[in-house]
Amino acid sequence: RTILNAVSTLFARSSRGPGPTHPPPSHRARIKSKVPISDWISINMPSRKRNQGRARKAKAAGGAPSVREPRTQPSEGRCRHGCTLPPDHVCSAFVDTCYDEWNKAVAVGANGWDALTDGMKLAIEKYPSVFANHREGARSRFLEDGVNTILRGGFNPFKVGLIADAILFIESYTWIVPPKETMKFSDILNGCKRTAIRFFSKRIPCSCLDDLYAEARETLTKMGACFHCDQIKEHSALMDCSRCKGVQYCSKECQLVDWPIHKEFCNKSIECQKAWKKG
Repeated sequence: RTILNAVSTLFARSSRGPGPTHPPPSHRARIKSKVPISDWISINMPSRKRNQGRARKAKAAGGAPSVREPRTQPSEGRCRHGCTLPPDHVCSAFVDTCYDEWNKAVAVGANGWDALTDGMKLAIEKYPSVFANHREGARSRFLEDGVNTILRGGFNPFKVGLIADAILFIESYTWIVPPKETMKFSDILNGCKRTAIRFFSKRIPCSCLDDLYAEARETLTKMGACFHCDQIKEHSALMDCSRCKGVQYCSKECQLVDWPIHKEFCNKSIECQKAWKKG
């Protein structure tokens, strides 16, 4: 119950409006509405308009893409990337609950933040024993699904990005994520396959992604998005904020224009980073 109360506090939605049919405002609007820093400090989500456009395209193509992974009995010789749980374990039900809620959010055009928080909150409410006793099991299940998604091809940054941030949440049990991890997550959401492969390859005990990552380093360029204009550029052409290290810009002009809005985010980010380092 203590864990559930803490999570409920982290996921407080009163200041963000109703459910996933009403996506929350951008990070800039969150600052103006004084939304708690724990609600948005860790991620830079795609815009509402962009996600609604993706939902319309998915519907026109025959329905919203599913982020739920098929559950099959482990076959002989098939690597599970460190996961040893049977398909009927409670952690599988926990992860599937997250996927189901993510699919519902995608179907109505909600953005990544609502999809992630709604799924994790409901899963923790339904299966509190997972976070009390089986957090590593849930993490390994997400890792298995994320790696299999990448290995099957057809890279889906939205799906892989949600799985990656769910893993970060389980690892830290907080939405306050170190700046480097925040940037990686943002890059994955914006379509950087190389960053996604590296994220998962560093977390699995097997070598299933080693060849793919070696190839990605040779053939794929690290990409990222400007925090102000949202232009996708090579990572080497982007500049990190020298204070918080949690956002990046494509030019000095974008940084200067965005500073009046980013200033409060930047200050609170530094405060949260200090709190995170203290434990």
